[in-house]
Amino acid sequence: MTEFFTNQLFVYGSILTLAAILSFVFNKWLLTRSANLGFKDSNENRLIRWTSETKPLVGGISFFLLFTIGFIAATVISGEDILANPSYIGLYVSTALAFLIGLTDDVYELNPFLKFMGQLVCANILYFSGIFIEISSLTEINYVISLLWVVGMMNSINMLDNMDGITGITSTGVVITTLIIMVISGVISPFYFILMAGVIGSLIGFLKLNWNPAKVYMGDAGSQFLGAFLSAVSMLYLWNIYGAANDQIIRWSQFALPLIVFILPIIDTITVSIRRIARGQSPFVGGRDHTTHNLAIWGLKDYQVGLTFVAISVVSSFLAIWIYNNMMLQPISCTLLALTYFLLLFGGIQMIYQLNQKKAEVAKPSTTKIKPIQVALQRIEGGVGSRSVSNSKVKV
Repeated sequence: MTEFFTNQLFVYGSILTLAAILSFVFNKWLLTRSANLGFKDSNENRLIRWTSETKPLVGGISFFLLFTIGFIAATVISGEDILANPSYIGLYVSTALAFLIGLTDDVYELNPFLKFMGQLVCANILYFSGIFIEISSLTEINYVISLLWVVGMMNSINMLDNMDGITGITSTGVVITTLIIMVISGVISPFYFILMAGVIGSLIGFLKLNWNPAKVYMGDAGSQFLGAFLSAVSMLYLWNIYGAANDQIIRWSQFALPLIVFILPIIDTITVSIRRIARGQSPFVGGRDHTTHNLAIWGLKDYQVGLTFVAISVVSSFLAIWIYNNMMLQPISCTLLALTYFLLLFGGIQMIYQLNQKKAEVAKPSTTKIKPIQVALQRIEGGVGSRSVSNSKVKV
C-alpha cells in the first residue's frame, strides 16, 4: 500500500481533479444549451422534488460522457486487455444501458414495467459478466441477491434524487468509501481505481451546480447510471471483499459493509415504501414524503439537510472502514455493530416522521360539528349567550 501512495496517488489524484474540472465545465455548457436540448423537469417530477422550480435534467449526460472517457483512459493507463476480462465489458454495457433507460425516461417518461425490465437486463449483464454477490455456496442464492441488489439500488438512488445535492452527496460518499476499502484491502485494481476516481470527480464538478439552490439536476439518466455503477463496484469491493462464501448457505457478516455504506438510500427506500404501501399507494409513485423532505419539515433549511447527509456519510464511512479492519477477528461483534448503527439511524428518522405527523395533526383545523345538545350544555355551564359558543374551542 505504501508503494501505491508513493507511485500512483499523484496520477489518480490528477485524474480526479481533471474529471471534476471537466464535469463542471461540461455541465455549465449543457446548462447554456438546455433550452435547445429539451431535457426539462416535467410536471410529474415537480411533485417529487422539494422545489417546484423547473431545472434542466442534463447532469446524467456529463456523468456518462466522463465515464466513457475514464473507461478509455483506464484501459490505456492500466494496460489491461479489456476483451480478456468480460467484467469490464459487462460493467460498461450495463451502465450504458442504465443511462439510456434513464435518458429515455427523462425525455419520453418510460413505462414503469419497461423500466423495470431494463433494470433486470442491467443486473443480468453484470451477473453473467462475472460481477455478482458471492454470499452463499448456492449459485441460486447468489443470483437472486445480486439481482435484488442491482435493481434495488437503481431504484433507490433514483428515489433519493428529490432535493438539491442529496444524490450527489450520497453517491460521492459511497464511491470514496469503496475506494478507501479497496486500497486498505490491498486488492487494488488500477482499472477500477481510475473509473472510481473519475466518477468522484464528475460528481464533485456536478455538485458545484447541483448544491442548493441547484441550477441543474442529474435526471433519471444520472440516477440510473449511478445506481448501476454503485451496485457493481460495491459487489466487487464491499460484498466480496472477504472472498467467496464457499462453505456457508449464507454468510451474514457480508451484509455489514453494504448496509453501512449505503445506509442513507436503504433507509429512505424502506421508509418511503412501507409508508406508501400502508396508505394504499404504490411505492414507486413520487411524493414529498422522503427523509429529506421530513428533515426540512422538521425545521432544517435545504442546505442544512444537505450538510446533514454529508455528516451521516462521513460517520458511516469511518464506521465502515473500522468494521472492515476488524471483521476477520470479530465477525459477530462487527455485524451486530453495523446492525445497531442501522437501527439507531432508522429509528431516529422514524421519530422525525412521527413528530412531523403530530405537527400536521395539531395544525389541521377542526371540522367537528357542534351538536345542538353541546350548544345547550355550553350555554348552561358558561352562563353566557350564544356568542360564547362560537368563540369557544371544542376538543376533538
